[in-house]
Amino acid sequence: MSTALPAAVAGAAPVLVAGVFVVSGRVKVASRTARSRAAGSALGTLVGKDRAATVYGGVGVAEVAIAALLLAGGLATWWPALAVPARVAAGAAAVAAAGFLGYLGYARIAAPGSSCGCVSARSAPVTWRSFVRAGALLAVALVAVAAPVSWPTALASHPYPVVAALALGGLAMLLLSPEAEHAWLLPLRRLHARVRPHPLAGLAYDLPLASTLRQLEASESYRGVGARLRSDVLEHWDEGEWRIVCYHAEGDQTAVFAVPRLRYDPDAVRLALVDDPLVATA
Repeated sequence: MSTALPAAVAGAAPVLVAGVFVVSGRVKVASRTARSRAAGSALGTLVGKDRAATVYGGVGVAEVAIAALLLAGGLATWWPALAVPARVAAGAAAVAAAGFLGYLGYARIAAPGSSCGCVSARSAPVTWRSFVRAGALLAVALVAVAAPVSWPTALASHPYPVVAALALGGLAMLLLSPEAEHAWLLPLRRLHARVRPHPLAGLAYDLPLASTLRQLEASESYRGVGARLRSDVLEHWDEGEWRIVCYHAEGDQTAVFAVPRLRYDPDAVRLALVDDPLVATA
């Protein structure tokens, strides 16, 4: 008898919970940085700074063990004895998720601004996203407790929808993790900064040297020879609408850049490599 799609998606819930617990547990067990920061988090206030690292690592071991039992439960079709431990692990995951919610609430009250330390060694304050993530994890864990089919059966019956549901669930957990912003938000910001029009573009005013250098470094002319430059700015001067900036380059050359002085236009930057260096070499 085929498995209905909703039942198949519910049957895959243990995989998502296990994935979150593996990531979270690995950080707590394997990251010395995360353990060393535990004393300065709300956990240090809760259990004492001397015991914080030990408790933090112990929680990580428990998370990895729960994840292993959740995944092993998929083998209950062949080894029925694993069914009960898997249900117990799902219940333990739900209890742990509820505990995370309580811990986050305690952290906001007892140590506002402190890092959660939940899924990354990076420091990030507890925000509303942290609460939503813990609540979502609790909901998925409760689904795992009542999962009508094992996750291998779910994957076999509806592979594409189940994989898509797991991918969306994992993406949601990532987006709800302030500690993981470096993995997605910073690249998006860099991309946005590269493709959007620069706010200074087209403006006519006399740029200070620091702004000139930022414009220069954004130009194709500079990027083409940047690895060959061997000094900071040697000298600079203004000639009409241009600011001339000179660097010492390899091969006893001087890189002379002409940068627009009254507008922001990196594409207009020009370069000349002069064999007569400004800095004499022995």
